Amino acid sequence: MSDHASEASPTAPSEERYLPLFNRRYYNAVMEVYNLTQHVVAKLRLSDAVFTTAMCYWHEFVARHGLGEVHRIVLAAACIFLAGKVEHYRMRADAVLTYALDLKKEDVETWHDNLLEVELVLCDALHFDFQRTHAIGNVLALLSKPYNKPLQKQSEEERAVGKAMGVAVQRMYLFSLITPLYTKASADAILRTIVYAAVSLSYHEKMYEHVIQREYPPPPEKERDGIFSVLVDAFAYMHKQSGVKAFDALIESRRKRSRSSNGSRVFSSSVLSSALSGESAEPSPTIKRNLPQF
Repeated sequence: MSDHASEASPTAPSEERYLPLFNRRYYNAVMEVYNLTQHVVAKLRLSDAVFTTAMCYWHEFVARHGLGEVHRIVLAAACIFLAGKVEHYRMRADAVLTYALDLKKEDVETWHDNLLEVELVLCDALHFDFQRTHAIGNVLALLSKPYNKPLQKQSEEERAVGKAMGVAVQRMYLFSLITPLYTKASADAILRTIVYAAVSLSYHEKMYEHVIQREYPPPPEKERDGIFSVLVDAFAYMHKQSGVKAFDALIESRRKRSRSSNGSRVFSSSVLSSALSGESAEPSPTIKRNLPQF
């Protein structure tokens, strides 16, 4: 059975789509790409938007073509190259290749045509729809203002809450980029879900009423719960914590309950009950399972 989804793209809602199985092979691959992409973006002094957009591209390509279709590092380089151009950077393919593959100058030309060929295949996999919106900067600014107060009018407690919420949401957002969620849901819906989960599970709904009810409300309940369940699965698989105690308790509970026979946990891409509403959500090791229809 395949490790990847068949024909998955957030830009083609009429297609039958599945999330790739978030197993050891996928996790090892995405972590390599995640670290490499961060490295190249830093070396070329590109923005965080290039990093996040490139990661979205990578997940979407793998959902359609699988992990073994093209050279993994060349694919990551193509994602960075395309994302950089979309974010209006003037980029040279040679510079991306040099840092991605750690090449000597005389070896770059050998890989140049390969990168451009992979970029064309990537464009096709994305249906030539390249725009990905990441509002994390705006969200962090909103979270820094409990009760919508400017910093100079905040109490010490409110400042501490604002700082803690910003750290937790940013952490959850960065780890979400390791999951295949971006093949199924928009970056906006994922971030809105993260904000809602962090605020509600920290019991700060009153402090952030202006955020979760007006400025940045969550997506519809069914979509929100599907995204949230995958996030819990992924954090449990990675043995990571968010910094939000109630969310971390759910992660630990999920991790303890979810074991595969060979000791390597396999989490499904869908949990039908809602963790946010307090129900117990036991994941299934099913390989092909739809998220709730968004």
